[in-house]
Amino acid sequence: MNKLDELQNLLDQGLISPKEYAEMLLELEGDLPEVDPQSFIDARTIVAGQSAGEASILDMSTTVSNISVEAAPQSVEPLPLQLQSSIPTNVKGTGAVVAPTTPNVSDDPLKSAHDLLTQGIQKLAENFKENQPKQKRSFAKSLLLAIVFFFAFIIIMPWVWKSFVIPNTSPPVPDYIAEYQLEPSKWKGELSSLGSSISFIVSFTDINDGELKGELTYLLESQYGNDVTAQIEGSVDGNHVIFREVVLIDNPDNLTWNYTTTELWIKNDRFAGTGDDGIATVSGTRIKEVKPKEEEFQTKTIGSITIDKDRIVINEKIYFVTGSDKLQPQSNQLLTDLNQVLLDHPNILKIQIAGHTDNLGDAQSNKVLSKSRAESVQRFLVDHGVSEDRVVAKGFGDAYPIADNATAEGRELNRRVEFVILQRK
Repeated sequence: MNKLDELQNLLDQGLISPKEYAEMLLELEGDLPEVDPQSFIDARTIVAGQSAGEASILDMSTTVSNISVEAAPQSVEPLPLQLQSSIPTNVKGTGAVVAPTTPNVSDDPLKSAHDLLTQGIQKLAENFKENQPKQKRSFAKSLLLAIVFFFAFIIIMPWVWKSFVIPNTSPPVPDYIAEYQLEPSKWKGELSSLGSSISFIVSFTDINDGELKGELTYLLESQYGNDVTAQIEGSVDGNHVIFREVVLIDNPDNLTWNYTTTELWIKNDRFAGTGDDGIATVSGTRIKEVKPKEEEFQTKTIGSITIDKDRIVINEKIYFVTGSDKLQPQSNQLLTDLNQVLLDHPNILKIQIAGHTDNLGDAQSNKVLSKSRAESVQRFLVDHGVSEDRVVAKGFGDAYPIADNATAEGRELNRRVEFVILQRK
């Protein structure tokens, strides 16, 4: 058996492929002069066609993710030496995408690769349709998470604003000054929050033992047509002031008001701090009020009564029954004249009726007696038309003598009633 017959037997038994048969035949080309030259030409065609087909399929396979193509040479027309075989083609992929193991392969290797890729794409499309419900479920989950994050943002934002934004945007807070003494005063400020602001005026009118009272007016007329005024109460510790609106005074539009706490620090006629329970910032300055120049007071005398700058002087004595607070009738005309003076001078807002005694007897008893006599004069004036809130009675006993108690004349002068002007317009 010659070498050509051996090759033919190997091919018939499937021990070698047509390509290997063609390659071996070309290696024996010089040793087989009896073989038709056309057979060698056909062998070269087989070897060249196989290489071109593999290269084309490899190039096409790179266009689809996770799909690789392994192609064998296509079936060719029978050679003169009866060389004929069908070469299987396999397509490997991921998931359920697997091309047929024995596709119909055309003579054109590029077309074969195209057909295989088309089948793979069709499988991918089918797989996509099967996974659509899963994608819908994934979208629903994403939407739910977005809603949760939105509401979490709405809830957490005020805390973030108060904890991180305000400390970085509020006016610098002055240092704590323990010895600072806040006096009754008026201040103009501005409350700012989230890009908007409201002007206000705050007046501290009553400051005592670390507590304060006053008024706070929001200047809303330009926006709402009316200003709103509220009473405030709070505390003072050095230059640190905390107050809270407690009662609306002027509320023409029946506004509902969420009373909030304002905290501020005062230094050098300026203040800075927070309002709306820490949500907003406040800052402002003290209003320096210019007091009108006080007119020179003119002393006025009416009968036996003289109106001085800070007191009403009576040039006669008010008589009481000895050791008693009962007025004697001889003093009625003097008290009637005094009553008329007060009615004719409403600018005298309040007077103090001060009772005094000599030093005879017990000091405490004298103090009680002096107050009782002052109250008797108070009742007379009120009974004759003077408003009760314009007159107050106080007894000093023998604490403030104006003469020597060692003599009868001195003791007579010390037993007296004086009228001090406490407040006038």
